[in-house]
Amino acid sequence: MASVQLPTSLDTARLRLVRPDLELAPRLAEALNASYGLHQDFLSWSKPHWSTGDTRDSLRRALEDFPQPVGEKKFFLLLRAETEPLVGCVGLKPRSGDEGGFDLGYWVRQGHARQGLMKEALAALIGQLAGQPLGLTTSSANIASQRLAQAVGFQCIQTITAARRSATFGICDTLVYQRPAL
Repeated sequence: MASVQLPTSLDTARLRLVRPDLELAPRLAEALNASYGLHQDFLSWSKPHWSTGDTRDSLRRALEDFPQPVGEKKFFLLLRAETEPLVGCVGLKPRSGDEGGFDLGYWVRQGHARQGLMKEALAALIGQLAGQPLGLTTSSANIASQRLAQAVGFQCIQTITAARRSATFGICDTLVYQRPAL
């Protein structure tokens, strides 16, 4: 499948999705730190404290990977306004093999959860990926993520039993979702 040209930015009614930008490192660190409680059970990379240097390093790697067809760190940061906190992030990991497409990952800042912002961002980005097969995984304990995946057209195609461990929920399954190329 041909490589996809990802947009530099994407506007929705309430958001602007932007490629990684080193100047956003302090806002990214602040959003991750403010949301550790929400993320710790579901995101393996989550940690209690992100320094601005940590997020700058992550953004730097993402800037290097973004233009590469198989670069792993492709993500969009979700912004509302210059002075408001960063809303969240949607990541795209190119799939290997002939079928192409992407596996998606996403997180929202705790203070912006349950406002429909991530659904808005995903719908816009999925619209830009027409013709691409898309997938994602989530914990069986993460009901909000499951509902969001279904709301934007993903269907659960597989359950991987006892694949995750959470301090809060114990042993959990991994649910595999797919959205066919449209």
